Amino acid sequence: AGGARDLSNIANSAAKQPSVPGVLFQHLASIAQSLAAQEVYFGGQATGNILNAFARVGYADRALYDCMEGVCMRTKPGDYDTQGISTVLNAYARQAVGGHYPRGELLDRMGEAILLRGYREWTAQSIGITVNALARLKCADRRVYSHLALSAYELPVDKLDVQAICNIVNAYSKPIVRQSAEDTDEVDSLFNRLLRSVLALPPSDFSAQGVALIAKSRLGTQVLGGREALLQRLSSIAQGFPPSDYSVQSVAIIVAGFADAGPRDKHATDLLSFFADVVLSMPPRELSSPRAIAHILA
Repeated sequence: AGGARDLSNIANSAAKQPSVPGVLFQHLASIAQSLAAQEVYFGGQATGNILNAFARVGYADRALYDCMEGVCMRTKPGDYDTQGISTVLNAYARQAVGGHYPRGELLDRMGEAILLRGYREWTAQSIGITVNALARLKCADRRVYSHLALSAYELPVDKLDVQAICNIVNAYSKPIVRQSAEDTDEVDSLFNRLLRSVLALPPSDFSAQGVALIAKSRLGTQVLGGREALLQRLSSIAQGFPPSDYSVQSVAIIVAGFADAGPRDKHATDLLSFFADVVLSMPPRELSSPRAIAHILA
């Protein structure tokens, strides 16, 4: 395992450099394949770190990822910590964008690893990365999504800032995740808790971008009256920021998020009036690009 750990350290260090010759990662890939051919036991941490390094630099040689699948399958599920799980899955999810999906056995093995990790071992970031990666890999394992939802529910209050909440909500809003975890008590409880967390956050914890992220999410739609309460809260917070805090894009995202409020909703009407003034106060150069015009008209 020493060779795998050394390879892990070198690959990670190289991946963090601003510019790395492609030939270096070709050489590192050949070392990984050589170690794998000798059936060297990599362990969960080294496996995750190596895959993360190659994914980080955009290395796309299918032979490497096929080889590392075998390494993952030989790694005991209990050897993966939550970071290792998220990095392995994220690396293969990046490959899936190019049409290269791992074998189903890999998802089964990583699912086992997920279920072995305690609820409180996870962070908001590792949950968001893992669920997003599973969605891109077309995983439909209800047990895994429920387990991760419970893990998110158990996160301490001080770990649930606006960005963390958005990451989790958006991950669980992916179509395949919604279908797989539909009507599960764990996911329903999670969304209830996240809604309560957002409603309890002080305005100082938000930014204009944070309001846009929450407005864009599906938060509140799972709870009777939840969306209305959320939009009322966001409307109040959004109007407390100076116009200079907003970009055309953030205005467009927030307004789109209020599209389901209805034409007679007072909070939506007040917000639209506020944003009309915000847009009119913007310098002409910010409004003249095709992209800006498209955001406004959307």
